[in-house]
Amino acid sequence: MQPLLISANLADLDLIKDYIIEAGNKVGLPPQKLYKLRLAVDELVTNIITHGYNQDDTPAAINIQAKFQQNNLTLCLEDKAVPFNPLSAVAPDLTLPLEQRMIGGLGIELIKSSVDKFYYERHGCHNRNILTMLLDK
Repeated sequence: MQPLLISANLADLDLIKDYIIEAGNKVGLPPQKLYKLRLAVDELVTNIITHGYNQDDTPAAINIQAKFQQNNLTLCLEDKAVPFNPLSAVAPDLTLPLEQRMIGGLGIELIKSSVDKFYYERHGCHNRNILTMLLDK
């Protein structure tokens, strides 16, 4: 599938949604898994736009590439935002009362719990987030 290059703008979230639906339908991803993947990518892209690219006024973009293998659908998202490894973030303590919890981290936990595999790597000046959904689960 051809990659999708979007401006890092919340208004482009619908373009991403359509791309994910097309990719999921091509491989027969079950509707519940497709929904979870869309939710995870929406959260991830929103974080990239609002936290990664809000540091300056340089043109910002996110590249999304869907890859199909025999038993999975993998989405690779690349950006040139501030380096951030979401897997290194401290998980929020959900046992604490709301007023005692630190702000942040719930979105990353949502992403991790929504997909079958989630990886991060820094490649040159790019953040690369890789999300995989298995077709047989």
